[in-house]
Amino acid sequence: MVCKIVDGSVLSQLLPTPSNALLSAQNTGLGPGEIWACITVVQGILYPLNSLQEVINNALGTQLRFYNACFEGRNAVLYAKIREKQLVQYSKSLQSLRDPNNGRDQLVTELTPVSEPRVPPSPSNPTPTAQNIGTLLPESWMEALRACFRERFQPTTRSLDLSSLHTEPILLSQGLYLPLNKSSVVHAMISILKENGAQVGFHSSSRCSDDLFQVLNTYDSLS
Repeated sequence: MVCKIVDGSVLSQLLPTPSNALLSAQNTGLGPGEIWACITVVQGILYPLNSLQEVINNALGTQLRFYNACFEGRNAVLYAKIREKQLVQYSKSLQSLRDPNNGRDQLVTELTPVSEPRVPPSPSNPTPTAQNIGTLLPESWMEALRACFRERFQPTTRSLDLSSLHTEPILLSQGLYLPLNKSSVVHAMISILKENGAQVGFHSSSRCSDDLFQVLNTYDSLS
């Protein structure tokens, strides 16, 4: 199949469904005994995310790596890999979390196990006339995806390798967990391709856990 990326019909063909999900629940980058945990800080929007990360690690007495840290409403939400056996102890430790500005006021927090870090969703019915269907992802996340795609773009075959995107070191090193089975990640990918005027064809590959998209026209910024 070859089609222009601006064609709205592309979206329905690329978006994941329960029957063709690209990432299984068993393939979320966890080691033995690890789980994903979500840390929610109520009214966390009052503080910089890096300050919250610092006080959380201080309270836990460790150095967690945080992923997909963002604000949802007025709350701060951060994800981290932890040992499952540490869940109860970490929950207790977070009860002592204090305001990073004055060190006195207690912050209300919640630690809950999750299947994987959440990615902001895209609209259920995105339209092809949208100016940028990737705008629901923070711009820093979009920049990280652009860098990732530049690294993965193969000029000789005009192809973009999207296999195991959720374990891509470029993204993980920036605290981003962005699996391709999330609609907003697909929309962001299409948005980046549109920026380059790309046309794509869909190819399955036994070598890839996800997909390979063949870029058929000029893709100057990724070359």
